[in-house]
Amino acid sequence: MREIPNYWKTSLKDVEEAVGRVQKGTVETAGYSAGGRPIYLVRYGEKNALKRTANMSCALGAGDPSCYADKSAADYRPTILLVGCIHGGEFEGVAALLNLLHILETGEDLAGSSGAALQELSREATLLILPCVNPDGRSRIPFDSMVGKSFEQLRYYNQGTWKDGSLCGYPDCKKIHPIKDYAGFLGAYFNDDGINLMHDDFFGKKAPETQILFNITDSYVPDITVLLHGGANTKGCILKPAYAPELLKQRAMELEERVAARCAAEQIPYRVTPMDRGEQKQPPSSFNLTSALSHFSGELCVTYESNQGLAYEGAQDYPEIYRTHMLLFEEILKQFGQKEREEV
Repeated sequence: MREIPNYWKTSLKDVEEAVGRVQKGTVETAGYSAGGRPIYLVRYGEKNALKRTANMSCALGAGDPSCYADKSAADYRPTILLVGCIHGGEFEGVAALLNLLHILETGEDLAGSSGAALQELSREATLLILPCVNPDGRSRIPFDSMVGKSFEQLRYYNQGTWKDGSLCGYPDCKKIHPIKDYAGFLGAYFNDDGINLMHDDFFGKKAPETQILFNITDSYVPDITVLLHGGANTKGCILKPAYAPELLKQRAMELEERVAARCAAEQIPYRVTPMDRGEQKQPPSSFNLTSALSHFSGELCVTYESNQGLAYEGAQDYPEIYRTHMLLFEEILKQFGQKEREEV
């Protein structure tokens, strides 16, 4: 069995220990999962006073988004929300975020390597970090890495099984929602109520984990939100929201091109995905969590899909998986974390 490097920390115990060591940032329990597990929010930098006079819908009705979030003040701090473990079996982002916390606290990652570039880039921004927003799903996986696991193991632990023991698989695991009462083994995709957070009822009663994300988004109105996922042995990529204003889609494409260029320079496999025009298809693309948060806040939300290092063609190893996340964080901070953000 491949040895897991010392910087690869992904368990719920690892999350607890990491947030317990935070001194330069602030830690709060943002709420609790469907199964009653704490969901931690770590913040570095001050919260902006947004001078709100209306919700987003009404502000757009008035033709003035600043009525929802006035970001024109000279002391406004660009705000970035990074979210790990939307799906409990996709915990590569948890490893990256726990290293980011260590960098912000000490200047080094968990391997003792310098994180000076990230630390310096973060100085003008307010960083919001949710290391694991689906602790229920994460709790069902008895190991800390998908590297070297089979595709069938990924399917079993992430999407689970039906009552007859057969693998739910993708996309069939999305044909019944909530899935809890139909599952034999409830996969880590889901919280303890069988809700896939990416496809919650955004216009009805939301799962507690989803509501936490909406509460944080409403309170801070991040300039970008990044949902960290794993995508089997895909090359790393950014999935743009299908339903979002054109300007936000352009910003997402610019970010992807930045990350792709950095990966190319270091000879790390990466793929640029096209602009999502899924709303024009029949049936149209899913209105999922990325689109929901983009519409709710008027700011960009994207999904980052990581390679998971499974034991078949296209696998990446720990250093490449980890390094791609660090390059992603650097480019997010360069594009969205500076006070003078260049419009596209």
